[in-house]
Formats: sequence, structure tokens, C-alpha cells
Amino acid sequence: NDPGPHTLLTSLTINRNLKRLDWLLGRFTGYVGVVNYMGGRFTSAESHLAPILEAMRGRGLMFLDARASSASVAVDVADKLGLDVAASDRIVDVTASRAAIDARLLELERLASATGGAIGIGFPYPVTIERLAQWTRAMGDRGFDLVPVSALAGKGPAKP
Repeated sequence: NDPGPHTLLTSLTINRNLKRLDWLLGRFTGYVGVVNYMGGRFTSAESHLAPILEAMRGRGLMFLDARASSASVAVDVADKLGLDVAASDRIVDVTASRAAIDARLLELERLASATGGAIGIGFPYPVTIERLAQWTRAMGDRGFDLVPVSALAGKGPAKP
């Protein structure tokens, strides 16, 4: 498994990870924040994560915790730092099939009805894109709005 040359790793020093973050963020423009892909070990290590989140706060970015690990401390650390933060409620395509994705999207709807909002993440699989396109066409008829993740992020405690 090769995570790539600029992956943030717990085996690296804080300074090396900060340099990697700068390099990564310098490749794109127009983003509002960062989401972790995998990274369960990193989001569980406050000593490594806090400086990264602090650097993100300094850039005015938010963090979306994909919840790659049940031991993630990302939301708590971001809250302490005053960083805008949100956490994924569901990965919509854990099983990349039409039926499974549709079921996960319905779970998100139920959760949004109960809590006022829900965040789903997924991969750019063709079936995921197809199901999301279909789902979003009629979501307004069902009383739901699709909003940017930044609309559900905030300072202070994120929803569990």
C-alpha cells in the first residue's frame, strides 16, 4: 500500500506534515475545507492532528471528518481550536450498488428529518453519481434541500 508522496502520516514529524499540507493545499483553489480519506490513525492522534487543524484554521478552512475511525478525535480537537467542523453521518456507497446506495440515501433523509441535517459522503463511482443524480431530482418534492457541507459545519460541538 503506497498512500502517495504527500500523504500526512503519523510516522512523520509535525513540520514535515505541515509542509505536505502546504504542498497539497497549493495544488487547488476554491475549496472551503479538507476531508480526510482513510486516515483513521492520523485522526486518532491528537498530537499530530492538532497542528494540522490549527494550520487549516489559520487559512479560514473547515474540516469534514469522514469518520474513518471510531477513535477519531478530530471533532473534539477542531472544537477546542475553534475550527469549523462537521462529521460524516453515512458513507453512501460502502456497497456500490443501486439498492444499497438508495437505502443509504433514505437513511440520510430519515436522519435529516430527525436532526435537521445530515452529511453523506461517497466516491465518484458511476453508480454513485447516477443514484445521487436521480435522488436529487425529486428531493425538493420530499421536503429536502441539498446544501454545501459548510452550511452544516460550525464552531463548537458538532452533532454526534
